[in-house]
Amino acid sequence: MVRVNLERETIKEPREELGAWNVLEIGGKKVYTHSGDFYPLDISEFHKALKNNSNPREFPLLYLSIYPTDICNHKCRWCYEKDNYSYREKETLSKMALDNIVDSSESLGLKLVRIVGGGEPLINPNTPYFIRRLSDKGVCTNLITNGELLDRNNSRMGNVPLIIAKYASQLRVSLDAACQKTFNEEHHPPTKESFQKILRSIENIANLRESLKTDLIISTTFLVNKNNYTELVDFVDLCGKIGVNMVWFKSLANYDNFSDHEIHDLNSMIDAVRWNYKGVVVNASRFDTKTMKKQAGNQKKKPTEYCFVPQLKAYITANGGVANCISYQDNSNFVYGNIYQSSLEQIWRSDNKLKLIEQRKYKPHTNCVKCCMEKSFNNGTTLLFKNPQEHEAIKHRLGFEELREVIFGRVK
Repeated sequence: MVRVNLERETIKEPREELGAWNVLEIGGKKVYTHSGDFYPLDISEFHKALKNNSNPREFPLLYLSIYPTDICNHKCRWCYEKDNYSYREKETLSKMALDNIVDSSESLGLKLVRIVGGGEPLINPNTPYFIRRLSDKGVCTNLITNGELLDRNNSRMGNVPLIIAKYASQLRVSLDAACQKTFNEEHHPPTKESFQKILRSIENIANLRESLKTDLIISTTFLVNKNNYTELVDFVDLCGKIGVNMVWFKSLANYDNFSDHEIHDLNSMIDAVRWNYKGVVVNASRFDTKTMKKQAGNQKKKPTEYCFVPQLKAYITANGGVANCISYQDNSNFVYGNIYQSSLEQIWRSDNKLKLIEQRKYKPHTNCVKCCMEKSFNNGTTLLFKNPQEHEAIKHRLGFEELREVIFGRVK
């Protein structure tokens, strides 16, 4: 079973200025990750792309986040997308639309596609095909799923476990519980037996990875709340038994009102398991009072100083819209075009995109808040622009390929 040789005492906290950019020290080398993703390039590459391209029309599209569908088969009690279902039609991207993305990937310099969504990505039967085509183009893929359909093998989807094990770069499964009862309370899955089925699917893909000798990174997420936090240690134990490489613990800000005693207990468990526990890399930071108490939502929030997302990243929604901010995907002021009407390359090089970039001038939208999902990316890039000397230190961060080599024991 694949395991990371990582000494817990060598771990150092990430720099505060970089926000959620996480630092792992593996085999004497530093590995930087962000929000559950292993980037195929480090943040200095984003900075380099901005510095080396004076013409905004020639900026590469390095990172793409895509929603294959808005339809979901779980009803997670804390899901923010539930609020969107009342006004947004449920859409699913066609095979033609996904081909449009793949066909533009090389010319745009695409490095990473994050397959996620306001729904379950594998409900779109074309998602496994999409992963395989991107892999053939040399594009890394990160599939984020609830795991319900990881066992599918049929004429519409193909052999899903085999395709993921062979062609995906990272599989991240949202589990959020260490037992069936808690999982059902958190996810409200279609059947009461879903939890055990998902565990078997993960283990099966891990075994396929071993037999195929691929470098798929399997990770799980655990959204910490008052209903599940006592299972934190058991969750890491469970993940270790089914071939998971990494576990991510994240907080649900302004969701539960943890007492000081509960926060202390939670952090004691985090301290016991992070960064390496029984062979599993555990990525987590200690939780603070501001994060775990409801009154945190009443604090005054400020936007990030600069926003570099429109220049190098894009989000494609399930209706084909290409937006520069996932929080405003339904606002025409943030949408460049639609892949049902033009190629992705045409949209990325379009006058409309240039106009929207010119209007922003690297400044965040007035409604952007402190909790923006791209805050860490923007803070890290801003740090490099303000302090060029930081580039020397940051450029040594491991990229995606090097990280996989470290995890799979090929870097001495």
